[in-house]
Amino acid sequence: MECKKLGFISNKEHLYYEKYDYIFIDVSSMLIVPYLNLEKYQSTDRINITPFVETVKFYVNMKEVLPKTKFIFVFDGGISINIKKIYPTYKANRKSKRNTGTLDGNTNNLYDYNCMLIKQLFDYLNEIVISSNVINNEADFIIGYLIKNVKKENCKLKNLVVSHDKDYLLMYDENVHVIYKHFTPTVKCNYLIKNFDCISEIINFYYLRNVKELLYYKALMGDISDNIKKPFGITNKTPIENFFTNSCLEDKEISYTSILEYFNNKFKKIDLYNKFEKDFRRNIFLMNVFNEEIILDSDKIKLNKILNEILYPNNNKIEINLIKNFISEFGLYFDEEETNRLFKYLIG
Repeated sequence: MECKKLGFISNKEHLYYEKYDYIFIDVSSMLIVPYLNLEKYQSTDRINITPFVETVKFYVNMKEVLPKTKFIFVFDGGISINIKKIYPTYKANRKSKRNTGTLDGNTNNLYDYNCMLIKQLFDYLNEIVISSNVINNEADFIIGYLIKNVKKENCKLKNLVVSHDKDYLLMYDENVHVIYKHFTPTVKCNYLIKNFDCISEIINFYYLRNVKELLYYKALMGDISDNIKKPFGITNKTPIENFFTNSCLEDKEISYTSILEYFNNKFKKIDLYNKFEKDFRRNIFLMNVFNEEIILDSDKIKLNKILNEILYPNNNKIEINLIKNFISEFGLYFDEEETNRLFKYLIG
């Protein structure tokens, strides 16, 4: 098993050996929401820009090691209409962290404030920013669409996905690695996923052999954070784990059909089984990050333009004065070391 705990995100020695062409960052999941969730542990005057400052530190750390890598910063742009049609209560249990804390002494939208700072800075730095008002979809589906189509254009291009969302583990293959960030008030730990076996360690279940089985497992287990319930008739995880355990021990291939056959034997009435099958199919639809049906046709047109920018980037010169004016305009604070590293990269 090759699942390396990286500790803090600044630990980047593993990147020296990986020549990633693109780094896709789920900004909301990775760098904004976790810090806003921790605001009670921080003083009011610092929480305003903490996510932004942490994003800059993350960027400089990575760029020092991978100067030619293209960064794609992706924000959540809402929930797809196609998901809501199928599952109206999707994420209905989420509590918004957007309007929280104070800004200039008034209650304000710190989430959008940090989004604005990040977007403007990385536009100046000629990286790609997909902001929340561009695509009406979640970051994981956007990143899934882009990576899938990058691979269609050139399957040898190497991609890195950075988030703390387990959904991205479904993207892993030999040319798509994942840094999965586990973030709680007391624990910050990063895992670089470089082997299928790591999936079992991350989700704390031994008998999963590949990402296809992970998708089926997730679809059967449901997802409390997204308000996706287990399929009808499943009240606990015991039959699910028994199925995966026995299949692995007996070296049986797990497929959609084999799962239906297994659970069909547990239902005495066909109408009850049909409810289970319908829910299971729905959950697969909702949890597969590569599912392009979730993305509206109008958004695919926008994403295809962004895809072209990713594959054929421009070579616009970075204007350092714009960066300096930006930092001055918003009264942003970076310590001397961070400032020197940022401008050293820009100049060098």
